[in-house]
Parts: sequence; structure tokens; C-alpha cells
Amino acid sequence: MNMNQSGRTGIYPQDLLQSLPPRQEGKWARNSKFSAFAVSLQGSSHVQKGIPCQDYSDIRILDGCGIIIGGIADGVGSCPLSHWGAYIAVNEALNYVEDKIRGYERAPGEPEINQILNDAFRYAEDMVAGAADAAGQAVHNLQSTLTVAVYDGSNLYCCHVGDDGVVAQQQNGEVKLATNRLKGEEASSVYPLQTGNWEVTKIRNAVAGFVMATDGVLDAFALMYPDYDNINYFNRIYYPFMEPALYGMTDKTAADAARKTLEFYQKYLKSEGYRAKVTDDLTLVAVTAPAVLEKSVHPKFDAETWNNIERENERKKAVALGYTIPQSQSVPETVPNRVPEYLTVERTSRSPAYSTGDPARRSSGRLLAEEDKVKKKRSRKSPGDHIFLLFAVLVTLIVVLIAAIAVLGFLYFKKPFKTGDTETSDKIVSEEMTEELIATIEETVKLEKMIKATDSNAVMETDEEQTKEPQTEYSE
Repeated sequence: MNMNQSGRTGIYPQDLLQSLPPRQEGKWARNSKFSAFAVSLQGSSHVQKGIPCQDYSDIRILDGCGIIIGGIADGVGSCPLSHWGAYIAVNEALNYVEDKIRGYERAPGEPEINQILNDAFRYAEDMVAGAADAAGQAVHNLQSTLTVAVYDGSNLYCCHVGDDGVVAQQQNGEVKLATNRLKGEEASSVYPLQTGNWEVTKIRNAVAGFVMATDGVLDAFALMYPDYDNINYFNRIYYPFMEPALYGMTDKTAADAARKTLEFYQKYLKSEGYRAKVTDDLTLVAVTAPAVLEKSVHPKFDAETWNNIERENERKKAVALGYTIPQSQSVPETVPNRVPEYLTVERTSRSPAYSTGDPARRSSGRLLAEEDKVKKKRSRKSPGDHIFLLFAVLVTLIVVLIAAIAVLGFLYFKKPFKTGDTETSDKIVSEEMTEELIATIEETVKLEKMIKATDSNAVMETDEEQTKEPQTEYSE
């Protein structure tokens, strides 16, 4: 039995080889400020080999403090008890952080948080060592990575060791890795908690949400590509993977939006397509402040540029390894099968609300029926358009009439008349002007009738369209 500073006990079996730690295959939490979920699943390769899930994750909302904390760990594959090491490390580190933050009368600042995180990692390391000693095991057998995040709705602090990571979405729309991948010189090597080489980092810009992931998930959407055309494009983050995790939890119509988003990712991470290409254990944690996220800039993601990066990376790999890429070969998928549309209905004739090619897309699956209806109305001429046309025709006719009168007047005064013929000449001019006026008025009446008929047909057509109900489809 081990006891932490608050008196809370962490009870671990004497024979760690004959027992397994609690599994964390899905947990969600939500209050008026935060929404979050965490999931850790056994990888397909571990299922085949009979190896327990070596990942562990947890989230805790500290009510009254305005803070949420999260932790993830990945046991070192070559260590037979690393599943226990991961569980103990996350559990004890979060216990320490929670106890210390609750001990402050005010929200702790950056210096205090940095000190708490450093001390939490030392405490977690000691607790793992204590559990190993009590079970008569070498500490090496319980080695694991560890990442802990502290978030207050704006500031994000991380303490981290290993090749796991945190990806933050800032309120200005930028998405970036908040941690460094701490690996050794060899591709398979990693720095575990027991090395003591952990880092404390803080995102300087205000954060709207973030995700945490162990290497099995992180490697699939946070790439290690070299710079593309001297630009570290989008910080190598395939944003469509994490977008539903954050925006899915902002749905105000569902009190259990966090649970539904968790279920969505559980299903996706368990899918055959994903597990066929990512065989390691899978851990994903997502945290957001919905009110902050909705007011933040939505990140822009260019799928075409991303695909160009993949093509270029595959070409360089082919040159280095000496093989040829067939011309017909499609772009290799970074994220297996990509991420399916989140809570959206199936559409065949309309563009989906969630599309990798649309920078302004929303992942909440907002239905587009009302937008389609507005577009249809805008595509037709309104009654106001017909009134404007009628006014233009009348103005034109008046101008023509004035011009005709001016010409006739000019001819009248220019034509020489005898004194005795003045009355006869006035009569002739009057008759000519009357004929012109009658012809003009008749033409005007015809045009008015034609315009009214056209306007009536247009109004009837608009009314018919408005009476039709939009064809709305709903997802399960």
C-alpha cells in the first residue's frame, strides 16, 4: 500500500504479474465550462499476442477551481509490467496535481503551475518505484511515458516525457503541437518517466481546446514530415482528424454531447480499417471550453496542399529506398480511412456539411435545408425586381414622348404659314401630335399588361416553391 500527501491511498497488488490494472476504455465529463472525453483501447497487435493494453488515460474537472486536468501514458513495449507503470503514473500524477491546485485560495499562476507539474512527475516516479519494490519487481519493468495537461479555458500547461503529445487549437485559429517528441537516436527508442528528462511547456496564445494522444494515434495525424517548400505546413497536423473531437462537444442541443463524441471515436478507433493500419494501443483525450471554441477562429485546412505533401514525402522515400511509385498509385492515406463525417446525414445531391475541401466547414453536422431554401429564393426575381423594370420602361417612354413633342414643336415654328392659314396649321399640328400621343399611350398600356402578366407568373412560381417542405434527412 502506498499513500500520497493528501492521505489518499493507492493500493496495488503484491503480485503485479498475476493481475491487471483497471481499464479505461471510455470516460467523459462536462460542466458549464468544459467538455472532455478520454479513451484507451488495446491495439490489434496486442490482442493477437495476448499483451494487455499498455496505455492509460484519465480526465478530471476540478469544480470550484475553473480548471480541468488530463493525463496519458504509454508503457514501454519491452517492459513486462509497463501497463502497471502507465496506470500508476497517470493516477498518481493527477492525484498530486489535483491536491495541490485545490490547496490554493486563488487560481495558481504560471510559476506555481510549473512547480506543481515538476513535483507531480517526481512524485509519480516515486510511486511507481514504490509499487515495484512492494511487488519485488525491478523498476525497469514498469517504465512508461507520461504527459499531463492543465487547462483553465485559456492557458494550457503541459508536462511531458516520451513520444506521446498534445496538439492545441488556439483561439486565433492556429493548430500546433504543444509538446516535443522526446525520443532517442533510434526510431524505436523513447525517453520514459524514469529518465527524469521531462519538459514543462505553455502555449503562449490563448487556447480554445486540445487533444492528447499516445504514439499509436499521434503518429497517424501529427506527421514527422520535413518542411514542404520551406514551410512547416499546418505544423504537420491533419486537422480533420481532431476537428470532430472538439466541435462535436459544442452541440448545445445535446446535454450529453461529450458522451456522443466519445462514442463516435470509440467506434472509429475500433473500426477494421483503422486497426488494420494502426496496430498499437490507442489513446485519445479531447478537452475544450465550448463557449470559448465557438467564439474562436475556425482553422483553415487545405486538403490539396496536404495531399501534395504526402506525394512529395512518398517520392523522397522511394528515391531513398530505391523503388518506383506506379503512376496510377493513389495518394497514401495518412489517417487510415480518414475520419468519417461526424453526426451528419448521408447526402447525394448536396455538398456535405463536413468536407475536407471546405475551410469553413462545421463538424457538428448542421443541416443545410434552410440554406438551400434561401438560395432558391435568391435565384429567382422578386416582385421588387419587376416593379423596378416597369419604372424603367415608363421613364424611357416619357423621355421618348418629350423628344417627339420637341421635334414637332421645332417643325411647327420653322414651317412658314400664311396669316390666314394659322388656324388651319394649328389644327393640322394638333392632329399630328394627337395621333403620336395615342400611339404612345397604346404602346405603354401594352407594355404594362405584359409586365403585370410576367410579374404575376413570377409571384405564383415563388409561392409554389415556398409551399414545398425542405427534404431534410436525419442521422441516427
